[in-house]
Amino acid sequence: YLFFVHMFQHLIITLITPLLLLAGIPGWVWDLLLKVPLVGRLFRWCVHPVRAFLTYNLVMIAFHIPSAYNVTMVNHDMHIVEHLAFMSAAMLVWWPILSRSEKMPPLSWGAQMIYLLAMSLPMKALGAVITVKQEVLYGFYAAAPRVWGISPTGDQRMGGLMMWLPAGMVLWFLAGRAFTLWRKEDLRQRLPSGMGVVLLALLVAQGCTAPAEPLAKAEVVNPANELYIGTSKKLYSVTLVLPDPLVANDMFVLKVRVTGAGGKAIARAKIKVGATMPQHGHGMMTDPRPAPGSECDAQGFCKAKDGVFEIDGYRLHMRGAWLFQVEVIAEAGRDSGERSYEF
Repeated sequence: YLFFVHMFQHLIITLITPLLLLAGIPGWVWDLLLKVPLVGRLFRWCVHPVRAFLTYNLVMIAFHIPSAYNVTMVNHDMHIVEHLAFMSAAMLVWWPILSRSEKMPPLSWGAQMIYLLAMSLPMKALGAVITVKQEVLYGFYAAAPRVWGISPTGDQRMGGLMMWLPAGMVLWFLAGRAFTLWRKEDLRQRLPSGMGVVLLALLVAQGCTAPAEPLAKAEVVNPANELYIGTSKKLYSVTLVLPDPLVANDMFVLKVRVTGAGGKAIARAKIKVGATMPQHGHGMMTDPRPAPGSECDAQGFCKAKDGVFEIDGYRLHMRGAWLFQVEVIAEAGRDSGERSYEF
């Protein structure tokens, strides 16, 4: 009987429930869904930020047109359809903010702030129209029994304000979260590491006058984007083949070629390749695994396809000096090596 209570319900199923679902469902579940051929392609298409934004706001506006809204109030089946449409569209629109998928990560922090600012405009406009409207928009509430002595126009005004203010608070909270994390990441890139500060202080204290040796630059890969790594025991030679071009924040499959003594290709091995940013004290936010289609046993030993091992799940989420660390276990034994890469 009260419009503003109904609006509170709508806020729960569009702003609270989908956020909790996206935050609570593990990323690997979404990645499995994305692997389903038709469903995965359709899902990728739907969660594109522009399409998700348009879908969500068109659904919200369409069902708040008085004629459509009144139908849902007298037809229970249509009411269920309305709520399912709200929840489905909300899951799509919040994906660019809270995705936990490695295959389809969320937007960067800066892009999230722009996206959330855009998200706040249609809801505020709709809430403002409902709030300032003098006549009752929805006939169902004009004829409904009065509850708590609230008039139909007062009820409508409260509902409009609920769409205008509490909904905006959720969006601004998420925008503040994105801004805080963006600034934190930006500061990590600008500030020197703790060890660098200590060394600088020691040099100043000693009154060093000789020009400091320039820091060794990270080795840059050749034009083919192949990074050669020699292992410490000289058991293997490893070549990492990176995408060309390599795009920040894009998921990619790392191709690995391994040869043994005399340049003989290794056909079966257990390979682990990690990537970290020593200056920032963190690594990738993904968990690389053998690419789909790889022939691997229970111990993690895989067969090379045409001399190449493929490992899926890599994402260099920011530019800077990365350190690739390789560990190979094959017939000759276990060996490891590392090499820096300026991205």
